[in-house]
Amino acid sequence: MKKKLLFLTDMIPSKSISGARIRNYFILQKLSKIFEVYLFCIKRKQSVEESLEEQLLEDLRNYTREIYIYRFKRNLFIFLIKFLKSLILGKSYFIERLFFKDFHKKIKEFVKREKIDVLYLAQLNLINYGRGIKIKKVLDNHNVHFKLTDRIKNTLSFLDFKKYFFKIESFKLKKIESKLSENFELVLCVSEFDRNLLLKLNKNKEKIKSLPIFLNSGTIKYIEKPKKSNLLCLGDLKWLPNKHGVLWFLKNVYPLLEKENLDFNLNIVGDGSLGIKIKDKRINFLGFRKDIDEVWRNSYILIVPLFSGSGVRVKIIEAFARGIPVVSTSIGCEGLKVKDGENIMIANEPLDFRNKIVFLLKDEKIYENIRQNAFLTFKKYYSETSYEEKILDYFKYFL
Repeated sequence: MKKKLLFLTDMIPSKSISGARIRNYFILQKLSKIFEVYLFCIKRKQSVEESLEEQLLEDLRNYTREIYIYRFKRNLFIFLIKFLKSLILGKSYFIERLFFKDFHKKIKEFVKREKIDVLYLAQLNLINYGRGIKIKKVLDNHNVHFKLTDRIKNTLSFLDFKKYFFKIESFKLKKIESKLSENFELVLCVSEFDRNLLLKLNKNKEKIKSLPIFLNSGTIKYIEKPKKSNLLCLGDLKWLPNKHGVLWFLKNVYPLLEKENLDFNLNIVGDGSLGIKIKDKRINFLGFRKDIDEVWRNSYILIVPLFSGSGVRVKIIEAFARGIPVVSTSIGCEGLKVKDGENIMIANEPLDFRNKIVFLLKDEKIYENIRQNAFLTFKKYYSETSYEEKILDYFKYFL
């Protein structure tokens, strides 16, 4: 008889919508082979996935015994109270903002009633839901959050009050992340880079493991002939690092590309807003798209202009799987098996970023070489071949 695992996440897992959802989906799918899985999601009402919800849940029912969705309405007054409370009590707002007492009570009652054996928390911002629950716990730390917030802080000006907020948050999160091995039986990281950061902070190093993101090659189509000249910038624009990166590109790199005698378009895809008006006809702000396959089919190069963040960009792995070359900053491709000029183009300055894009647009030999090497990298490191073995190895303690 399988043991019971409660999988708690702050988003509905999906095999295609976004990086964190994709990771949650495939881990849940693999865990369902060795556990009886119960899925609890906390999500905001009227979020972008609302129209897709039933479709996503129908798929997830193939891997779960029961699904429960806790919905909260965005209330600025309540979140302001939580923000002030976090400042006064010295707690992390990142963690406090998604904690609801009634949901916590339901989780505790459910764990007791159903005799759940393992609680799986799919993000650091959910750790308060593990309080008072005396069972084995697993944390999937998608990012090293103290590093993430510190990097966001460094992108902001001294006149921006958010800079000081992120500085304080980074200090609080570092304190929390230094005690993860004391509070969890297993802590998962998305890369060896992230794991090494946490190893420096935690005493019980055996509990901290690296579980790379993988994609199911059967659900992702390799693109034989990418559509020439379309640049793709893909990411949730409500996420500050993504938004800052796109704005940096539009301000510093795009004007340099315009001076080149090249036929290209820039497609920006993702939920949220840039907060600026775009009048250039070659820039298409497409917003959220249900059909992500169509987005990729109409792309020639993926650009990843990130200067803050942590974890691993699933969109780069997906681009590798589809045979779409990537131009990224160093931070954008951090933690991945990449080498500049071999399976990716890496650039951190505007002129260099422009040059790398131009090389790929003009030189088909370089383009083909990069995309073939990228695909081989995906097959070797990020397909599901060795993934199940790692899951079984890491979770044998709980069986």
